[in-house]
Amino acid sequence: MKNDLDGFIQTLRKSIITWDYFADFENSYKKAFELKIQLNILNSLIGEQDEFEKKFFQIIEKYPETRSALLVLIATRKKKIDELPIIDRHTLLPEKRSHLFDKKVKLSVEDKVAMWDFFTESGIRDIFQSNKIIRLEDYVFGVEVGLDSNARKNRTGKIMEKLADTIIADFCKKRSLEYLPEATTSKINDKFGTALVLHEVFLKRRGERRFDFAVFDRPHNKLTLFEVNCYTSSGSKPNSIAREYIDLNKYLKHSNVRFVWVTDGPGWLKMKNSLEAAMNSIDYVINLSMLKSGRLDEIFGY
Repeated sequence: MKNDLDGFIQTLRKSIITWDYFADFENSYKKAFELKIQLNILNSLIGEQDEFEKKFFQIIEKYPETRSALLVLIATRKKKIDELPIIDRHTLLPEKRSHLFDKKVKLSVEDKVAMWDFFTESGIRDIFQSNKIIRLEDYVFGVEVGLDSNARKNRTGKIMEKLADTIIADFCKKRSLEYLPEATTSKINDKFGTALVLHEVFLKRRGERRFDFAVFDRPHNKLTLFEVNCYTSSGSKPNSIAREYIDLNKYLKHSNVRFVWVTDGPGWLKMKNSLEAAMNSIDYVINLSMLKSGRLDEIFGY
């Protein structure tokens, strides 16, 4: 099979977004659950009016772990506060305030003033005293859903893998081929009885490399490895990946292993030179449309 640059470009998908792209509820619930104890303690402040400041400090001093939960109430992480000095309204000087939310740090008198400024100026105090929320854990779950939207870029790759997985798995079932998703070298060798060894230059952390999919044609003793990704914009990463895969393909081919790169997305429209270079060196570079339209039959010789 010969790579088809023009056909590849013409059939690129503008989007691979599915509904699970927008929110990862399971991950958001997990993060909210991790703070359940701290949030339940802070729940006691909801609706309080009398001696509110005194009760607030009694809680965060008796249960200092609750301080780490305060930042999520304003939809931010401690890492952000580590990087972002806060302006003092009186002095107009930026000051580091991340230590206020570290349970290991004992709050000084000055720290308590700064903590009360945070609690009041951020609007959290009003949220507690106005009864606008009933249960902090439910509120934080919603906050985590919003914060998790920042991870949407990473979810594009997962969606691409799911779409490819459906097609490749069906193909393997139809052709009686053995199939392994999330295939590390050790899993490949254990499942297929192969002796795949990668040069250290291709290994990731802990001495392993995970291929997105592995397919084994036992009658012909032929192993095929797949890498799958999608690029919605151009940049240095796709170019770097292309160079890596060129070297990887050469190495695998020498070991009698077939390598297939399934990639898609509008980012390639501005990186045609890198794509063409990859196609000149890698035997099989296809997109989702090609994968679905029967290109696997050509690759596997059916």
